[in-house]
Amino acid sequence: MNVKMWLIILILAAVILVAVGKVINPKEQREKYNKKKSK
Repeated sequence: MNVKMWLIILILAAVILVAVGKVINPKEQREKYNKKKSK
């Protein structure tokens, strides 16, 4: 495989993970997590 192919796959995987994370964790859960972290 070419290096470019690997870079594209890694970037796509990262984008998908971020998108899935946003869908699974709404803003409300993020705010709760941030509050717990600040404590």
